[in-house]
Amino acid sequence: MIHSNHCLASLSGKIDQIYTDGKEYESNEGDIVLINSNSIHSFSVTTGKNRRAVTIFIRYEFMKAIYENYDQIVAITIKRNCCTLL
Repeated sequence: MIHSNHCLASLSGKIDQIYTDGKEYESNEGDIVLINSNSIHSFSVTTGKNRRAVTIFIRYEFMKAIYENYDQIVAITIKRNCCTLL
């Protein structure tokens, strides 16, 4: 089975609710959120004018090769000038 990580990028507007391992987050325009596929997660975007987001699936094996301790990371949020590991 191939595990894919979700990479959510908010191009305009925002992603309303991102749930990861029981916690809720919100992203704004320009944010990128990478969610570990081993974490329980979901997200929702209210459709509407000027809301655009893209989801990119990245193979788990690729992320594991880059970040040795990737299994310990729930999600990574990248704001315009900042990066946070959750």
